[in-house]
Amino acid sequence: MNDCFSVRCPNGLDLRASASELASPLGPAGLKGILAAAAGSPTPCWLDKLDMLLQLPSGSDEAASVAAASAVAAKLAARPDLLSDVLAGAMSAPDGLARVRLLWEQRGWRLAEGSALEAAVAAAGKRGDTAAISYLFDNLGAQVALAVEQGHSVPDVLRKAVFGGHLAVLQLLASRGVRCSGGTFANLAGCAVLDGHTHILDYLLCKQAPPPLLLEPPAGSWADSDLRKRALKQALEWGTCIGHTGCVRRAHELGARFQARQQQLFSLCFPFTCSPALLEVLERLGFPFDRTEAVYLHMLKLGGDVPMIRALARLRFCGPDCHIALTSLLGDPAVPLDEIRWLLEGDGGSGGSGEAGSEGGAAGPSEGPAPTAAPKPGPAVRLVLQDEALWQRVLEAAGRRGQGQAAREVRAWLEGWRQANMKPPGDTNERWQGPRARAEGSWGGWKHRAADDTWQCCIT
Repeated sequence: MNDCFSVRCPNGLDLRASASELASPLGPAGLKGILAAAAGSPTPCWLDKLDMLLQLPSGSDEAASVAAASAVAAKLAARPDLLSDVLAGAMSAPDGLARVRLLWEQRGWRLAEGSALEAAVAAAGKRGDTAAISYLFDNLGAQVALAVEQGHSVPDVLRKAVFGGHLAVLQLLASRGVRCSGGTFANLAGCAVLDGHTHILDYLLCKQAPPPLLLEPPAGSWADSDLRKRALKQALEWGTCIGHTGCVRRAHELGARFQARQQQLFSLCFPFTCSPALLEVLERLGFPFDRTEAVYLHMLKLGGDVPMIRALARLRFCGPDCHIALTSLLGDPAVPLDEIRWLLEGDGGSGGSGEAGSEGGAAGPSEGPAPTAAPKPGPAVRLVLQDEALWQRVLEAAGRRGQGQAAREVRAWLEGWRQANMKPPGDTNERWQGPRARAEGSWGGWKHRAADDTWQCCIT
């Protein structure tokens, strides 16, 4: 039988306990989570809750109260881990410093010599309370061990300050002798960008020398050191994944660069964190996009984000789902025809052309002089020409533009393109007079044979 329970308290503390632990708050198992939650309770009666859990009497017998309080203080002194958690819980409250002072100075609760108070320091750092941190060091003898990451995590004493964007806390911790390893330092740069704290990134990486937080600064030039490059890479990748344009831009300014193998970053994160603004920044900074990747389907599953689909189309993403871009953009009157043409007509051989040797697509009644060389067809040509149901969806999407002049021009363009690219019915010789397709040598699933000017079906 499972006798455990778990609950998240209003002050953010996680509380987990079992029935056996509930029976003995100061026993070996100890309800440290419950005591810490009581100490950090957002209500004014936090101290009453703590006294109740510690089994202190609430009557008017002063002598009994003093004796019980002394007994509890002795028990807490024998359990430095428990008292440390209680003080951390108290410090997590907005008036954390006042609560810790009450427990320390009025109640006389004391830690054994050498006891760690990292959790309390981390709780104060999360709130940016430098006065509380100074009190913990000066009056309670707080000690912080070397901050070494465990796996990919960063120790709370640094992580919470960075997440909160509290530069003054980091500087104070460094002045108090807190140091971290190179691995932790690199991960700190990544943590800084998760909430957009470019000023933390500057503190860590933009100076001529590393900050005093780093335990063993690399020899030689800091700007060219492997550790700084690793931290910049972390910041750039995490900023890209989380979608913070300012941090991506700042990491790039500090020297970070995208590499070809970072394409997977976009694949993993863009459906959830990317934005048109981030796409624009990534393009300008030279992100190695794979424009043949299927991206539009993700946007459709997320509700048909037309601004994102429009931004992707502007960057000429031409994967196998590009017909989704065609129907989505056609259905939005705010998207001009000039941003849609390339999906069927191509870009004159420069981007958005789909796979090499794909089928042709005559432009229909487009304005402008005829090109000297046949342009590459648009990436949506094959599906539109072969799938009648899709063509009907294209027309329905265009119909959602209403009845204005611009909407009529879009529908006229579609009909003209369709007529220019469909084989005339009843043409038993399979001849086709499309000049662009003839020059290109292919159209739809047909290949042009110049010797006798005939078309042969090559759809498998």
